[in-house]
Amino acid sequence: MKNSVNVTLLFALAILLVMAMSAAAQAPNSIIYQGRLTDADGNAITDSTDVKFEIFAALTGGSNIYNITQKVGPDGNGVFTVELTGVTSTVLNGSKRYLQLTVGTDVLSPRQLLTSAPYAYSAEYADNIPDNSVTTSKIAASGVTNSDIASNAVTGAKVSNGSLTDADILDEPGLAFNASEPGNTYRNMPSLTEPIDSITITVPAAGYIYVWAHATFRISHTNGIKDEVHLQVSPVRGIIDYGDFGFGFVVLPNVVATGDYIYPVNVHRAFYVSSSGAYKYYANSRMFSGADADDDFFNLQITAFYFPTAYGTVDQPTKSSGGNDNLLPTGVASPDEDK
Repeated sequence: MKNSVNVTLLFALAILLVMAMSAAAQAPNSIIYQGRLTDADGNAITDSTDVKFEIFAALTGGSNIYNITQKVGPDGNGVFTVELTGVTSTVLNGSKRYLQLTVGTDVLSPRQLLTSAPYAYSAEYADNIPDNSVTTSKIAASGVTNSDIASNAVTGAKVSNGSLTDADILDEPGLAFNASEPGNTYRNMPSLTEPIDSITITVPAAGYIYVWAHATFRISHTNGIKDEVHLQVSPVRGIIDYGDFGFGFVVLPNVVATGDYIYPVNVHRAFYVSSSGAYKYYANSRMFSGADADDDFFNLQITAFYFPTAYGTVDQPTKSSGGNDNLLPTGVASPDEDK
């Protein structure tokens, strides 16, 4: 039997509601349906009419999984548009779904297959990406910037224990500087090995400490006597280790004419430290030979630089196996003397 009413489908867009989406990103759970009502002879129906909309899981038979009755108001050509609300993700779960219309008492057949608009489908897929499917390799370098991350969005629960270190939080160089003696102030040169200066630097994490020391020595030389002064930067107080590095010296042979001689001496060395903390370094010096009361030094400076990262090879050589390791340990300054 021919239906007394026909509906020509003009437009139907199904949009899936993803229940797990945030409220800000949630799509409307509705279908926009547009059709044209005509009678059996093809004449437009323009009267307000009740239409029942049902969704089924099969082309024929079965029970509906959604239904709503809407009063539609066709225009002069019988065209109407209606929004079917309350279509949840349980109804549109990715399986095939069929829409059946009942106009008045006329059940229209066949049922109409519901499909997604292409970009609506892409959006649904993007919002349902499986866990752990987006890896680091899928993200362009610097693709996620500060503006992409909401304030307070990264909490302690999102950070693995021990994954952030002090160097990540305070990863920058640092400096400690000490100028003990200006250019017009002189101090007597020690005849025994002792620190003439020291520097302490506190670092936030493992890294490298570069220590540089400078002193200008004024040597009162007498012909026939060899004068020799030594200077070394070291983490050990009051010892000059000739088998180690960071060492410098000045020698005036005994054949040199009597007089006062001025020599600047610079020594330096890089040290690796394995943890945060305060580290102290010494400028140890000694008048090895020819010492007398007129030997002195001035313009004394010592600097420590902290670098958390090495951008090249940092060689940490071991001391020579033979020779004079830990030579001249005698004459250490008193424990209460810093310089």
